Amino acid sequence: MQSLQQANKLDKLNIDKQLIQSLYSEDEQSVIEQWIEQTPIKADHDNLTNANLVAEIVLSTVHGELPQWAVFDQNHHAKWGRELKLLLLKKRDGLLNPVFLLMINWADSGPGMSWPESYYSTYLPGYNIHVVTASQDCEEMHGFTDEAIDFFVSDESDWIANPEAWKNEPAAAIIKYWWAWSYEKWNQYPWVEIFQEGEISEPEAQSICDEVWGRRFCILTVTTSQKNSMA
Repeated sequence: MQSLQQANKLDKLNIDKQLIQSLYSEDEQSVIEQWIEQTPIKADHDNLTNANLVAEIVLSTVHGELPQWAVFDQNHHAKWGRELKLLLLKKRDGLLNPVFLLMINWADSGPGMSWPESYYSTYLPGYNIHVVTASQDCEEMHGFTDEAIDFFVSDESDWIANPEAWKNEPAAAIIKYWWAWSYEKWNQYPWVEIFQEGEISEPEAQSICDEVWGRRFCILTVTTSQKNSMA
C-alpha cells in the first residue's frame, strides 16, 4: 500500500471512469475529485465543505451508528447533534462498506457530556481508494459532524472480492496525522478514554497517542479494559 501526498493526486490514481460515472453524479464526482487534491485535510486552514460531503457519501450506510448527541427542552422536544443530510443512492447499495476503526472520547466537560469521535475507513469504488473519516456528535468542533481526513491506496485490484486484504496500518497513520495536527495547531490534550475499539485495538491506539503526545502526557488516558477492571 502507498500514501499519495503529491500534487495532482487524481492523475496518479488507477481510476475506473466508466464505473465512476455509473455510481456518482457529476456534482459528487466534482466534490470527490476536489477533495482528493485537497488532502490531507487541515481543519484550521481548509474549507471543510468537500471533506464533509465526501464523508457523508462514504458513511451513508452507517449513519445510525455514528456519534449522536441530544438535548431536550421543557416541552420534551429533542434537538439532535447530527441530522441525515445525504441519502444513499440505490445504485451504490452494497458497494460502500465502512470499516469501523476506533471511537475515542476527547474529554468529559460535565456529567454525561462527552466528546466522542469515531473513525472509519471506506473503500470508494471507481476511485480505488480507502477514505478515512472522523465523526463527532455535533458540529461545534469543526462546523460539521463528519470529515474525510485523507485516503490511502490499496494494491489489491478487486477490494470488493477480497475484503480480508484490508490492513489498518495506513488508516492508523492518517488518524495519527489528525491527532498530531490537533495537538500542534490547537494544543489539544490527548483523548481521555477509548469508548470502543475496532480494527485499531486499544494497545495500538495507546501507542499512537504516546507517539503524538509523549508517554508521560498520555499516562492519564483510560482504555475500556482498564475501566472495566476498575468497576
